[in-house]
Amino acid sequence: MQDAIPCKSACLRIFLTAGESTVVEVDFEGDAEWTVNVTDADELQDIALRALLYRSAGSQNQLSSPEILAEDRKRAFRGTASCEDGSESTLQLELSNAFSWRNPKNVDIIVSPSRRVVGTRCRAHEALADAVANTVTGTYVKRDVELPADWLEIVDVVQASSLQSWEPYLERRSEVAQQAAQSDQPPSRNPRVKTAFFGLPSTEASASEQWLFHGTSAAAAETILRTGFGGDVRHIPSAPQRGGQPGTLFGDGFYFSECSAKADLYAEVTSEGARSGLCCMLLCRVALGRHYVWENLRISKSAISEAMASGQWQSVIGDRERLLRSYREFVVPDGKQAYPEYLIWYRRREVAPLEHWRRRYFGELEQPAPPWEESG
Repeated sequence: MQDAIPCKSACLRIFLTAGESTVVEVDFEGDAEWTVNVTDADELQDIALRALLYRSAGSQNQLSSPEILAEDRKRAFRGTASCEDGSESTLQLELSNAFSWRNPKNVDIIVSPSRRVVGTRCRAHEALADAVANTVTGTYVKRDVELPADWLEIVDVVQASSLQSWEPYLERRSEVAQQAAQSDQPPSRNPRVKTAFFGLPSTEASASEQWLFHGTSAAAAETILRTGFGGDVRHIPSAPQRGGQPGTLFGDGFYFSECSAKADLYAEVTSEGARSGLCCMLLCRVALGRHYVWENLRISKSAISEAMASGQWQSVIGDRERLLRSYREFVVPDGKQAYPEYLIWYRRREVAPLEHWRRRYFGELEQPAPPWEESG
């Protein structure tokens, strides 16, 4: 994985509606100068800010207790975040427009470290968070495995940004688009990925870029957000029955799902900290390129491996939905073909006992056709 560009600043513009709050986190190395400014011309456009600095505590993925750098209400802030040994630290900015009953605000944030920015995270804007939440809810479909919940309650949606994985992803996405255009195989048919029907941001069609889920533990998700897909998170297998042992059904690679229900099979309940009791999953941009579709009941890893080695395909879709009414698998051979953009925190929920009784004796209520069938 390539290093992030040294000394590159983190520059963000946050839009806060009246009464809205958000949290921005910037991971950096070295000392850092930071500024927060309300850009609107109205002199009364104040915001509330609380700035916290978390320094590395020495162990992996562990940070010290926070130091309060600022806590005030005004329209412009400036400060310094110092780290004596130059190790990685996290600047957390809690911003609130709670004092305004009608005026939205544009807020510019700049963090300039002496060494480099590792990554940024921000609670997604309300409209975008709603689109992500609707995607999770709309793709929670039951198939051939027992699910750990009846539905998922979205608690928080965090938008992440990491130069360490974004720039290699852009480069690889461009390569995938070129390879797909130069292939002498017939064009891949539209995969009609289920996440495409809920208003998520646009994707790059030339690389067949899709929004796909990836379920994992909170610790693994934090690592992926910082460094991208690779190392210990390489093998994310197709889901076994609950309680079974994972495998790599369609060969080695990075596995993704179009259904939140499928991704939730790999999530783990967080047992400590502020997120105790919650699970998480990632929503990623994935450059599929030309996808090799495996539709046979008997899976041949050697045949799939031979097809991928030909250079004509950039991904594999294991279509278990058509044959078994199960979940489709989306597999890419290179971790740089995926970029984790949203971290979704949620709580597993079950329906009330009375509803369980009703379903047992009277069956499920008739549901409207999902959008991917309505537009088919």
